[in-house]
Amino acid sequence: MIENRKLEIEAESSKEEAGISPASAYFKLWHFATPLNLFLRCLAALIAAGGGTAEPIMAIVFGNLVNLLNGTSIPDPAEFRSEISKYALYFVYLFIGKFACVYTAAILFNFTASHMTSKIRVRYLRKVLHQPISYFDKNAPGTIATSLANDTNVVQVGLSEKLGIVFQALSMMMCSFIVALTKDWKLALACIPVVPWMIVLTGVFGGLSAKFEAKVTTVLNEASGLAEEALSSILDVTAMGAAEKIVHRYSGHIRKAMRSWVPIGPLTACIYGNMFLSINCAYSIALFYGVKLVNRGQIKDGGTIVTVLLCVVLANSSMGFLAPLIPDITKATAASQQIIKAIGDPSKGETSITNGAGKKIDSLEGEIELKDISFFYPGRPTLTVLDNLSLRIPKNKVTAIVGSSGSGKSTIVGLLQKWYIVTQGTIIVDGHNINDLDIKWWRTQIGLVQQEPVLFNDTIYRNVLNGLRGGDLETLSEEKKRGLVVEACKRANAHDFIQQLPNGYDTLAGERAGLLSGGQKQRIAIARSIVSNPKILLLDEATSALDSESERAVSTALERVSRGRTTVMIAHKLATVVKADNIVVLKNGVVVEQGTHADLVALEGHYCRLLLAQEGSSDHSSKQKASVELADHISKTVSQKLTRRSTEGSEAILGEITSSLESKEFSRRKSLLWCIYTMYKEHPNLIPFGIVGTAASIMAGASFPLQSFFFSRFVTIFQAQGAELIRRGNFWALMFFILGLSTLIADLVLFTAMGIVGARFAKIYYPSYLRAMLRQDISFFQHSGNTSGGLATLLAQDCQNMAILYSVNSGLIISMLTTLIACCIMAIAVSWKLGLVSVFGCMPALLAAGFVRMSLDLGAQDRYAAVFLESARYSTEAISAIRTISSLTMEEKVENMYSQKLHGASGRNFRGTLLIMMFYALGDSLVLAAMGLVFWYGGRLVSFGEMSSAQFFLVFAAIIFGGQSSGFIFGFTSSTNKAHAGINRILYLTHSKPPINSSTGFKPGSSPLPAKIPTIEFCDIHFRYLLHPTVPVLRGISFSIPRGAHACVVGPSGCGKSTLVALLERFYDLQTESTSSEKLHDSGEILIDGRPIKEWDIHKLREMMGLVAQDTTLYQGTIRDNILLGIDESKIEHEELEMRIETACRQANIHDFITSLPQSYATDIGARGVALSGGQRQRVSLARCLIRNPDILLLDEATSALDAESEKAVREALTRTRQEREGLTIMSVTHQVEVMRDADRIFVVDKGIIVEEGNWEELMARKGRLWAMVVQGEVQGHA
Repeated sequence: MIENRKLEIEAESSKEEAGISPASAYFKLWHFATPLNLFLRCLAALIAAGGGTAEPIMAIVFGNLVNLLNGTSIPDPAEFRSEISKYALYFVYLFIGKFACVYTAAILFNFTASHMTSKIRVRYLRKVLHQPISYFDKNAPGTIATSLANDTNVVQVGLSEKLGIVFQALSMMMCSFIVALTKDWKLALACIPVVPWMIVLTGVFGGLSAKFEAKVTTVLNEASGLAEEALSSILDVTAMGAAEKIVHRYSGHIRKAMRSWVPIGPLTACIYGNMFLSINCAYSIALFYGVKLVNRGQIKDGGTIVTVLLCVVLANSSMGFLAPLIPDITKATAASQQIIKAIGDPSKGETSITNGAGKKIDSLEGEIELKDISFFYPGRPTLTVLDNLSLRIPKNKVTAIVGSSGSGKSTIVGLLQKWYIVTQGTIIVDGHNINDLDIKWWRTQIGLVQQEPVLFNDTIYRNVLNGLRGGDLETLSEEKKRGLVVEACKRANAHDFIQQLPNGYDTLAGERAGLLSGGQKQRIAIARSIVSNPKILLLDEATSALDSESERAVSTALERVSRGRTTVMIAHKLATVVKADNIVVLKNGVVVEQGTHADLVALEGHYCRLLLAQEGSSDHSSKQKASVELADHISKTVSQKLTRRSTEGSEAILGEITSSLESKEFSRRKSLLWCIYTMYKEHPNLIPFGIVGTAASIMAGASFPLQSFFFSRFVTIFQAQGAELIRRGNFWALMFFILGLSTLIADLVLFTAMGIVGARFAKIYYPSYLRAMLRQDISFFQHSGNTSGGLATLLAQDCQNMAILYSVNSGLIISMLTTLIACCIMAIAVSWKLGLVSVFGCMPALLAAGFVRMSLDLGAQDRYAAVFLESARYSTEAISAIRTISSLTMEEKVENMYSQKLHGASGRNFRGTLLIMMFYALGDSLVLAAMGLVFWYGGRLVSFGEMSSAQFFLVFAAIIFGGQSSGFIFGFTSSTNKAHAGINRILYLTHSKPPINSSTGFKPGSSPLPAKIPTIEFCDIHFRYLLHPTVPVLRGISFSIPRGAHACVVGPSGCGKSTLVALLERFYDLQTESTSSEKLHDSGEILIDGRPIKEWDIHKLREMMGLVAQDTTLYQGTIRDNILLGIDESKIEHEELEMRIETACRQANIHDFITSLPQSYATDIGARGVALSGGQRQRVSLARCLIRNPDILLLDEATSALDAESEKAVREALTRTRQEREGLTIMSVTHQVEVMRDADRIFVVDKGIIVEEGNWEELMARKGRLWAMVVQGEVQGHA
């Protein structure tokens, strides 16, 4: 079959790509360059090569000057000064030429790199969006999104102006060889072997470093996926107190990554140390052999030796110019390897599942038949989900599929959507094999509403518009599109609440639609599914998240829109399938019954048992009788329907797209030195390593001033002759070799010690940073910009930049600063006139160019951070919602939106680059102008007899070496700026104390509880969310729940029920002080066991509570890991722990299912628990709550996703738990009659106030608000 063949081809490609080397992967990414890009990059390479010729030409000029200054007699002073001025002008011309070349090449490389990486990013996202769903069962969306954001950024760095330096260095090497061989081939051939020696060793060490970098990148991506999972489910993590567990797992990934990080330090030392050793070896060979050639008369003067030597040194040091680039290049190659593994070989083109291949049925009728279908999920090949299942789904009819959780209901939806390929059997659509149909066309014929709806961080209008598919519909005018959206929302019972929102249809939904209630999200998702009037509707628990009032309205709407189309309804609420044309009952992947509701009731089989389990002991007559009574009492009941006002706010500021952590207020709070001091102060055990590394840095930096001194002696020894010349030559040759060897040792100590510091700081602050994020109050995550994707990106980038700063950059910067300071002091000490002119005439210009560039780079980072993080957030959101995107065939729309975001970011980035690269080029070429100034003024001083030629060459060498050192420092400004911002954020967040989550106070058991004190008490609570202070949510609620009681909170969607749970968990606090002139503030008090909630220790308070919410989250790992997430098992004996696990799972009615799995509790459930059905995930979450043995159990629609059989079993289990655990207090937010009947007290909430309270019998007898809700069907079940 086409799909199977495609999967086989991709599997084969993956094997090939898995073995590709980092360097090969890097060059394969060049296939993303357009012909224009390639032309511009070739042109940039030639221009950069032209810039590389400046130094070899300078060597010729320098050799002539050496001969001039080493002459046996000084010529006429005026003539001498004229010659000096002429040569000085040559340096100026070289400066101008190199500046132009470097600037032009840098601009062209940046421009083309931006285009290439934009295409890479889009291709990466396209590849991910077109992966089979089974791919996401094994790979966490957070890991994929982090790789897309981080790896492509790293590659862009490796494709930009860094390449200009590479071509410049290669050109310098080739031209230097040509000049050296031309001047004296014998001496050149003696010195040249040093160059390949250095290149080979640099390649070997660089290759090893790249392999370790690749390992580090892979593991850190896995860690980022885990972090994104946790940050995206912060409510669950906070309620369970699971932050430490997650941080511990995250820390395991970091420790594994750092084991591969540590060897990178010594390898980097070998690269740098070998470069300097090779340069000094070249000096040694040139001196040792050159003086002999001069003594024999085979070389006429010392200037020739100096020119040959400088050319060999330039060829050798051309690799040294690449030293600051090595970390970026190795990271780029490692990241390229990860990208190629993800997107495939770009040279082979790409295969798209939406390429139009396959059939399109001209007039689809919607007749579907499943023939002998067997299926197992790729991640669980030993567990058969569907077993030889055959099922006919007639056209234009409603087919309902019911059954217990895990019976295979939702799997059928996945197969119809072609998310998975059947293991055996065929699916026939209007007589055509579904595998022969064009996938994109097929999915446009289907409207899907899932159990857990996914909306995007966009306006409500655009969220619904995403469902408008098909060529004709997509070309409609904006006015007609809006009309279709409004009509769809009206049919889905969403129009009224949308109109109540501050911006109506243009209101932002927020990340993961966090600004809407569950019912609102579901109704918008339903509107999205029907807006294009699809021929087939798939409703996978479409009304499970709705309150009864909304469910009744939506069910009526769905019944209406289902007419005339094929509808497959997956449901566990049997009341919603009564009118279906055919009801199919599944059990263990097999059809056990099917027929109409009446037929199945008459059979008294599986369906009947499910029905009885859901209805309990009630009968239908009570509802009919109550409906008649309602007509007489309608004027007396408080039954008005409420319009929803989002209890969590509904408006976001579009302009605020970045986290506040990225603002200067946080990213530039303290200086870099203060940050480094603070980190060492907090971890004094690393100070010895830091001292050793700093000492080694200073020793390595001292090598340049010593080299300057040796060089001044080298160029003046040719004033001697005969044996004296040879003796001096041999001595200084030995000194150069010893200097090179000493520097190699210093570099090994430096990078080993600082590598340990960087790795240990990483092991400390990666987990600490994540811990600090997870412990923030919930309000922190509701600020615009603090999205899970954005925070996960900051976590990865900030910590990595910090580790690089300590491991590599700090040591190099100290070394180069040592060189700069020592060389300046030496120059002034030897000749104060030339020294002062050189230091204050040359150095300020060099430093100013670098400083301005650093300042511009610093500002650019702040300006661009928002744009690039926005695209990262968008891709993270898209990948997390892959099933929704797939079902809506939104792949191209998502790609286009992502491309637009990248295009805007690239344009702004390029405009800033035009200015930044000017100072970059100035810093790279200004040393030639400095040489001209030093030669001109130094020559004048020599001509006037104010200094000797030896003094002149010493000052010259000191200034030039010092200037080059300052140039290297500015090569690290970009990464240092990022590290500075990152460390500021890390220290700020790790030292911050969130008002709620850091509060301490009273702990349970520290004093006896007074008798008859309620466990929970709300005293006149008025509450508004901080982000929306003008919208009252609770308006004077007062009630109490005695110890050991079960209380239900009932009411329509948006009345404030879940807000009560949030306040009990202290996700928010009452803001009792006014912050505005309108005096809008909260009031009242919440008491737990008679004490104000704010007086409790927050962690102990949450340990007392167990929360099971409507939207559950499971995490990558085993079932056992997820169940134990909320407790510290290290404090529990093994036997007791196993008993508690089993007991909790039995109470949650999930134990039997788990033990039926091949690996039982050790089964890996995939990212976000995708290997389990919705009901199974909910029951695992319930077990995770019960194992904590809470004193207070908070159930926020906890059983809404369960089938009737499981729901009944869980209710009975909770009843047994209450009997077994004296004093267990339960507060249920629900709209299920069966739960209310079991409750000791029911509180009916409407518009933020309690309109009535009592037990079930009292409220039914009173015939008030709850009675009206029951008779109108606004709650589930029967009275």
